[in-house]
Amino acid sequence: MEKLQCSVCGGALVMSDDGEKAVCESCGMSFKKETVKKMLLELSGPVKVEGIQNSDSLADRAETFLRMGEIGKAQAAFRQMTDEYPADYRGWWGLTRTMDWEKHFYDGGLDEAVMPQTCQRAIDFAPEGTKEEIRAYFEDRVRSVKPDTDKKLQQEAAEQAEHQAAKQTEQAAREASRQKLAIYQQAVKQAEQRVEEARKRVGYLELTIRVNTREIKDERKLTNNRKTGDRRPITFGNILGLFFGGALTYVVWFEEFHPIGTPIATLVGLGLPLLFIIRRLNRTKGHFDRAGELKQELKQAQQELPEARKALEEAKAALAAVKEARPD
Repeated sequence: MEKLQCSVCGGALVMSDDGEKAVCESCGMSFKKETVKKMLLELSGPVKVEGIQNSDSLADRAETFLRMGEIGKAQAAFRQMTDEYPADYRGWWGLTRTMDWEKHFYDGGLDEAVMPQTCQRAIDFAPEGTKEEIRAYFEDRVRSVKPDTDKKLQQEAAEQAEHQAAKQTEQAAREASRQKLAIYQQAVKQAEQRVEEARKRVGYLELTIRVNTREIKDERKLTNNRKTGDRRPITFGNILGLFFGGALTYVVWFEEFHPIGTPIATLVGLGLPLLFIIRRLNRTKGHFDRAGELKQELKQAQQELPEARKALEEAKAALAAVKEARPD
């Protein structure tokens, strides 16, 4: 197995504990970390030897990378060991030391710490004296790393719960706003309906007053004297017709009696005038009664109109108040 040699005396180089330099065991010459990397790269290459020597070579290379802080290269070397020599605990032990423990505990959640597979296999294949060292390393990781990851998980859970609560609160606020808007729209609709009903009522009463006033005048023209304004159920024509009919009846009965003509003349002379008078009386009574009904309706409409107008104004005010209270 090739080792790093001093370029001055050819002695073996040993890495310092901090991994920042290599020191020659013979002459004491020190080499910087960058120089050692170049030497190591010149020596690194495909491992073609077999047996314990090759396994040791991979282990040395991996440990050297680890001391130099080249975690990625060290992991690659340890991974090569586990692939080629799965029964050698050093590969599993190296992967255990170079793994991301924070990510391991984070992925494991807040449950009890679980030993990773690489650590368990390292214990399975390690000598008895080394098993306790690996277990102690795992327990140390649990004590030093897991509390921080648990705290981070708890903070994230609290933030997520707070975010969920805020989201639910926002949804509840939107739903409440939607319900308020629906109630507002319904209130506006009802207020508009009341205004429309009140407006129609006022319009109906005003129309009734105008129409009834005109119709009352028309009825009075049909029932009253145009000059005096008094009721005139019987006209002068009715009286004149009755007079001539009575005279005709007197003649046919007392001066020129005829068995057939006298009754006919009596029926025509008295019956027709009386029939016209009765018809006139009935028609006058009908117009008079209709005028009375119209007067009653007019009076009632005139009484209800102020209240209807008041109700209309109140409905308009209520509608304006409802619109002013529109929710945001």
